[in-house]
Amino acid sequence: MSVFEKFLASREQEVAETAALAYGILAAPEGISTLHDLFADSASGRALVGNREVPFRTRTFAAYGLGLTGARTNDPDVRAQIQGWLTTFLAQSSRIDTRDIRVATVVSLGLIPDSSGKVVAALGKYFEANRKNEDEICAHVPNAIARILKDASVDERKAYCDMLVGELSKKSSRKDSLTRASMAQALGMLTKVGDPHANDVTAILRDKIDNELSKNVQLGYFGLIALGQIAGTGEPGNDVEKYLLDKAMVSGGRVMGRAWAALALGLAGFDQLAQRKVPNPTMCERLEAQMMDIKDPQQRSAFAIGLGLMRHSASAPAIESCLDSVKDDTYRGYFATALGLMGQKSAIAKIAGLTKNATRRPDLLRETAISLGLLGDKKILDTLIGILGEKANVLAVDAALAMAIGTIGDYRAIQPLCAMLKDEKKERTSESRAFAAAALGIVCDKESYSWNFKISTDLNYTATTETLNDFASQTGILNLL
Repeated sequence: MSVFEKFLASREQEVAETAALAYGILAAPEGISTLHDLFADSASGRALVGNREVPFRTRTFAAYGLGLTGARTNDPDVRAQIQGWLTTFLAQSSRIDTRDIRVATVVSLGLIPDSSGKVVAALGKYFEANRKNEDEICAHVPNAIARILKDASVDERKAYCDMLVGELSKKSSRKDSLTRASMAQALGMLTKVGDPHANDVTAILRDKIDNELSKNVQLGYFGLIALGQIAGTGEPGNDVEKYLLDKAMVSGGRVMGRAWAALALGLAGFDQLAQRKVPNPTMCERLEAQMMDIKDPQQRSAFAIGLGLMRHSASAPAIESCLDSVKDDTYRGYFATALGLMGQKSAIAKIAGLTKNATRRPDLLRETAISLGLLGDKKILDTLIGILGEKANVLAVDAALAMAIGTIGDYRAIQPLCAMLKDEKKERTSESRAFAAAALGIVCDKESYSWNFKISTDLNYTATTETLNDFASQTGILNLL
């Protein structure tokens, strides 16, 4: 732990806050008191940062660190202690405390199991007291509660869903648009086909999609995804799935709702595959035809990802033709990702060629390399590591490379990455060495998914703060490798 502590007082804020977060990623019991001191802005915390107060960003990252630690520990006493610190702060916080710290506290509480029900009650109390004035903060409460209740009894899930259905039935206002979008997400997380509340939930979600999409776009989009989650718990071809297919087949120009419907169907099919059920092939064929009729590359790529999630390999030739014809790097790589998701090994040579020629195109590089990782192509590793060592790289390229190398996850990457990090011949830039270290961390991570996966899953990313998701500086917790 001492290796992190010395960086907490760094004059570079990004270094200090990353050091605080590192305690949470490691999730060792020895780091809990340090995280609490930083989060609480205590005298000990101020001494650690060498300042009269702990900077709000460091406090925020410490809050996320507490949540990550609580999510990982199996010790009920440790969980209860962390939950006590977080709920006490939430009950006592005022508008003087920054939005960032309160959002981090709410999100972190949702990461930790709550067998006593005390956290759900505390979150509900905060929500009722502050929802009229704090839409960005309270928008994270439904998701946090839904995460906690996701595996609860049907009666517990029904009780919370009934409340959310009642809230969504009320007239909306501009002050609660983010919170209402989160309610749709929570309903999707807590509802299964056949639940006693399923009909009421699907009815309210369909009503919001059909009648409020123009008023609250994100509510409509999240509503479609929620229906996809629900459809995935039932048999292929269920009524919820049929509704989504109708939405995906709408004709017109930039009708973005159909792209979200296609993604929702992909999620449903992915979940059905996990239950050893085969997604409806006729539906997949219709989605493929619609994909080819659409000209907008953004929407077209969403259909491709949906088909990839359903592993509909019969669509591979059409998706591969899109990979050839679409020239916008922002979306082109998603066709490669779709081919990777469906395990289309015949596309390896083409995708590898694109990867090797994308050394100055981070969006395309990231997705094609990840696709090759999904396809099990280990040969690309040497190429990626070689590109990472080049001095002319821009930051976005190095970040894409580190993520791609980590995603492929081959042990053979360890030795060359370590050599790059040591840089005994002094041939590397500090940036490439830093990203070599990041790639090493991802390769060696004992968990299947990235450390911030717990935070990003089922999150209303539109209710954001600078420490949560900052596209400009890439220093939010969702932006870090």
